[in-house]
Amino acid sequence: MDTFNLNDGTLLDGQGHAYSVDSTTGALLQVGTANLGDTIYNEPHKNFAPRFGFAYRVGKDNRTVIRGGYGIFYDQLVVGNGLYQNFGLGPPYVLVKNYTNTTTNAPSTWSNPFPAGVSAGNVSPFGVNRNLPTPYRQQWSFGVQREFVKNLLLDVSYLGSNGEHLPLRYNINQPTPGAGAIQARRPYPAWSTVTWLDDVGKSSYNALTVRLERRYANGLTFLSSFAYSKALDLGTTASSGTSPQDPRNLRAEWGPASFDARFRYVGSVVYELPFGKGRRWLRSSPGWMDAIAGGWEATGIITLQSGSPFNVTTSKDISNTGGANRPFVVGNPNLSNPSILEWFNTAAFSSIVPGGGYSYGNAGRDILVGPGLQNFDLGLFKNYRLTERFGIQFRAEAFNALNHANFSNPTADANSSSFGQISSTSTQNRDIQFGLKVLF
Repeated sequence: MDTFNLNDGTLLDGQGHAYSVDSTTGALLQVGTANLGDTIYNEPHKNFAPRFGFAYRVGKDNRTVIRGGYGIFYDQLVVGNGLYQNFGLGPPYVLVKNYTNTTTNAPSTWSNPFPAGVSAGNVSPFGVNRNLPTPYRQQWSFGVQREFVKNLLLDVSYLGSNGEHLPLRYNINQPTPGAGAIQARRPYPAWSTVTWLDDVGKSSYNALTVRLERRYANGLTFLSSFAYSKALDLGTTASSGTSPQDPRNLRAEWGPASFDARFRYVGSVVYELPFGKGRRWLRSSPGWMDAIAGGWEATGIITLQSGSPFNVTTSKDISNTGGANRPFVVGNPNLSNPSILEWFNTAAFSSIVPGGGYSYGNAGRDILVGPGLQNFDLGLFKNYRLTERFGIQFRAEAFNALNHANFSNPTADANSSSFGQISSTSTQNRDIQFGLKVLF
């Protein structure tokens, strides 16, 4: 394993070696020795996770219950998704370089692929806070449940959570905005991007949920759930990486989480049609009629959700830092009647620095919301009982049965010719499938 040393800008390989980069050739140079030890970070062993909950039945009819709880839940730093692979498959063990031929340099050949005079690419190491604490979340809830009539339950609850010490990856070697060569303005000029893993991530979630549930009775059950919520964070998780505009001002990244859905409703129903033996109608029908009319079951799931936030960026390097850039907001980006040709007011964003020079844009992270989701799935089943132990179920299912077009987020690059336009859908078109299921 290897990690980056913030004190002197060297790369420690865990074998007692410290490396820097030759400014002429771009090759790694051993510049000293260092004892990294047997781990790249000191795993904490004193985590404390208290939890408690309560439930109280109110009234003499025993139909109202108040519930609540609080707990601290620790996460683990994921190993199997490439997070730690970077520290074992990066430099100095695996080194990727780019070589470019020019008219003034000798050409590359099979016998001499990297001739003298061909410039080497920059090296991008990785590093981790050696005292990285275990990420955790505080979660709490309070709710009231009421059974109004038999088998019909209403639940109204408040849910909340806070994430602390969440791992986040960012480039600690990004230069400050300014004119001139990027490399000379980096904190560690010998290196290119230095991806650093630290516990600077935070998150917040608050939600009001309403659930109406009918427990199975007389062939019918349904569940109807609504949530009004708000999720905030500093960016994506460590496993998927993050690209803050200004690594020195991570607080400016605080905004809606990429998975935030302000409104979400999901309703599902299962209904056994009241025909055939043992049902309300045709209960005394002959066998041939029961084989036709009996044993039918219908299901449905409807999902309605508001759109997800997205980040407006610009591929024009207006800060001259070689990193992520967001544009300047010069107007109201919201439209009263958005369309797929212009989902938001594109004129409200500019990739030109006011007054000239180089600067980060003032647009916040995830300040716009994309199209919502509307989906309806339908199922129709026919059950045949062959013997007491064996049965067959014929299934016909339609996903996105209404063939509603759910659009993806629009192009968010302010420097793109398709800025603000939607060019794809986020879900599949109507899909119908048939199946035969053996029950035993």
